[in-house]
Amino acid sequence: MLMSPAEAKKVKLPKGTSIGFVDAANNQISLVLLRPKEGVNQATTYTMSPAAVITLDGAPVKLDRIQKGMHVSGYTEGIKGFLDSLEVEN
Repeated sequence: MLMSPAEAKKVKLPKGTSIGFVDAANNQISLVLLRPKEGVNQATTYTMSPAAVITLDGAPVKLDRIQKGMHVSGYTEGIKGFLDSLEVEN
């Protein structure tokens, strides 16, 4: 179930945020957020919403085109733990 744009939370991420793993078969992805002040990387696993919009360098793609280590510039989380959009750069 997608949330309305007013309910969804758009997040812009700092440099260093990257893809941890992609499981296209199960529609899951892990984002690794660099936290330099704490000296750690924090990984969070999400499920992609069925109608999620994924872009790679500004062009729409399917989840199987996303690879570990790619830079994540932003995402929209509708329901907690589910991404409605994902913006990735090479």
